[in-house]
Amino acid sequence: MPREELVMLRGTTFVADEAALHTELALGQGTAVLLQVMRVRKRRAVTGSNDGTLRLWDLDSATCLRVFSGHQDLVRCVAVDWESRCALSGSDDGTLRLWDLDSGACVERLWAGHGDSGQVHCLAADWSRRYALSGSKDRALRLWDLDRARCVKTLRGHEDWVWCVALGPGLRGALSGSEDGTLRRWDLGRDICSGTLRGHDGHVWCVVVDWGSLQALSGSNDCTLKLWDLEGAACLTTLRGHEGWVQCVAADWAARRALSGAEDRTLRLWDLDRAECLRTLLGHEGHVRCLAADWHAQRALSGGADLVLRLWDLE
Repeated sequence: MPREELVMLRGTTFVADEAALHTELALGQGTAVLLQVMRVRKRRAVTGSNDGTLRLWDLDSATCLRVFSGHQDLVRCVAVDWESRCALSGSDDGTLRLWDLDSGACVERLWAGHGDSGQVHCLAADWSRRYALSGSKDRALRLWDLDRARCVKTLRGHEDWVWCVALGPGLRGALSGSEDGTLRRWDLGRDICSGTLRGHDGHVWCVVVDWGSLQALSGSNDCTLKLWDLEGAACLTTLRGHEGWVQCVAADWAARRALSGAEDRTLRLWDLDRAECLRTLLGHEGHVRCLAADWHAQRALSGGADLVLRLWDLE
């Protein structure tokens, strides 16, 4: 990892590289010195935009570090692997592009289709196996081998555009949401749809899955989120409160919390067990299009139609 991506940390305090560290050590015989200063990763984020670019951001200084150019149309989705220094993006230009975060270069282009039907709306990546799953305007999902830069299987069953996907561990399963109002569970070993979840009264825009408990949380243009039991293909509860289409969601399954963003310009923090909104976050002056949450640090980053990224303290 490049040195500029790291920062010194002493205890819980950030320390500049040029700072003098003062300490008094009283050492007895056989006493070991514990080094309490370490170098940790700085806070970074990658975003995609309607201008066809991706941008790498320093969240501490709120500055753009690098612009990635190459897509010929708006960027709908992005996934990042900080360990391998790669990002994968999907665009309305019908391609997925694999990027080197250090050089800013596009190292691979994956062709999803011709014309409007090939628009890539969503993606999920398994970086350890170097595979990705994408959903498109042509109603299909495609599984990609990133190392060989080719599509290895195509899944069909949705009756309208696919807007969200989640990829299960070991490439065994997947979940997708569509403009047809359904979520579909996929068996990637047998290349079949193994279940259909119905209940939303509108397009399914976003989904997040806990594969351990086989629960999922989806957001829709019916202004609700629904918590699902994937095994029984049943809706467990419905979360109401947004006054616009719910377009993005993240979940802390261990704490039974979720965060959603919607066209009503708000983010809402939810208690999943009580189906209750705990907090409403105001600040965006346009629709909230995307979000990512760091639940350990209790921080979230959201992007809106107001062309602004906002970093939130969830506590």
